[in-house]
Amino acid sequence: MASSFDLDSVLQAHELTKEYALEFWRTIVDLERKNGRPITEEDKVPESWPWEMFFLLTVYFFLLNWGIRKLIVETLFNTIAMRISPINKIANQKRKQMKKQKMDKVRVKFAQAHMEMLNYSVFTFFGIVVMYSQKWIWPHVEWWKNQPEKNFLTRDIIFFYVAYAARYLQAFVSVFLEKKRKDFWEMQIHHLATICLVVLSYQVGYVKIG
Repeated sequence: MASSFDLDSVLQAHELTKEYALEFWRTIVDLERKNGRPITEEDKVPESWPWEMFFLLTVYFFLLNWGIRKLIVETLFNTIAMRISPINKIANQKRKQMKKQKMDKVRVKFAQAHMEMLNYSVFTFFGIVVMYSQKWIWPHVEWWKNQPEKNFLTRDIIFFYVAYAARYLQAFVSVFLEKKRKDFWEMQIHHLATICLVVLSYQVGYVKIG
């Protein structure tokens, strides 16, 4: 029996993700747009959680996160650090090694902090823009009308919702690749709890308040 995650499934998930991402981007660049383009039966709206899109976006975000971190953020740190406190000017080898170890720790913390800041900033901005485009966003009593339901869902909302959960799954995986911190288990529980809340709110039709 062929696996549900064979090459054809991956390609189909990629095409679906691309279509939803394009609709999401149209909403971002057109702030006056209201309620996106309604989903139709022909659009194959995922009634249940779109797992293929979810895992595909997780992979994309994982590669994007580590690519930006290694190629841009850590490179920027190394450039700044070498200008402020150049290690190669230290003559004593022991002191040089100690300095290098200290700089490595600072570089990791610098990269972690700035990637978190970037992630939260980007998702906050996109979230505000996507929500602004929805007719039910205000007044807040609209959040609770006809709940639970999924008829109002548009591609931009679905993409943002799935992408938000995917970001947390990639963060869950990324923590295992970093040096174990004191709040390791707290962070992992936080990531898993967020993913579960997002997925379950989608499944039961409480996206408006999810």
